[in-house]
Amino acid sequence: MLGVWDGRVPDLAVRARTGTRPIRDALHTVHSGHVGDCVAWLMAGIVVFAQLEIA
Repeated sequence: MLGVWDGRVPDLAVRARTGTRPIRDALHTVHSGHVGDCVAWLMAGIVVFAQLEIA
């Protein structure tokens, strides 16, 4: 299957990874992966969707 791509897959993966680095860095600063962060972002998302439903 990799022979079909003829070596272009790594180039695309590297460009995608370097192009999204600023976004990944920004997300990493606000979300460290700690379980408390996960719960806080889950609650924030629920509040946003609830406000959209009410409005």
